[in-house]
Amino acid sequence: MSPLLPLHISAGIVGILSGAAAMSFRKGSARHALAGKVFVIAMLTLGASAVYLALMNHQLGNVLGGTFTFYLVTTAWATARRGDGETSIFDWVALLIPLALGIGLWISGLELVRSHTWSKDGVPTGPCRDVRIAITIAHSFLLTARAIPRMHVAIANKTHFTSDTKPGTGN
Repeated sequence: MSPLLPLHISAGIVGILSGAAAMSFRKGSARHALAGKVFVIAMLTLGASAVYLALMNHQLGNVLGGTFTFYLVTTAWATARRGDGETSIFDWVALLIPLALGIGLWISGLELVRSHTWSKDGVPTGPCRDVRIAITIAHSFLLTARAIPRMHVAIANKTHFTSDTKPGTGN
């Protein structure tokens, strides 16, 4: 057992408890802010340790899941910290993460289809099950990457975001 595993498990427990606490306190209160900070630190620790543990065990799916968790928490934190209508280079660079994850999952799904095996990295795969999961998750990552510029345009123009908002127009 890796010595990092207890840290990973502890971070998950603290994340669940602090997240529940943050949701129970009034938004804007000192207790809400403190619980939110603890949640962010716990979840970043959880995501980073998940990526490391998954790399050590050659578990691509968990590497991608840990990376996406880290991405979601980091961008949520950045959104909460900035003022209305503000964006930065970080926001635009960050959208490359779900795009890269989506492409990685597409490649993984296609490799699984072409390999005609019932096991990948020692994990049983059932016929087509993992391929459907990989491609579905890849789609969600790619759609996330597609939606981020539209959300930033809507925020910058202080308009309501819809899936039809075109980058650069606010429409």
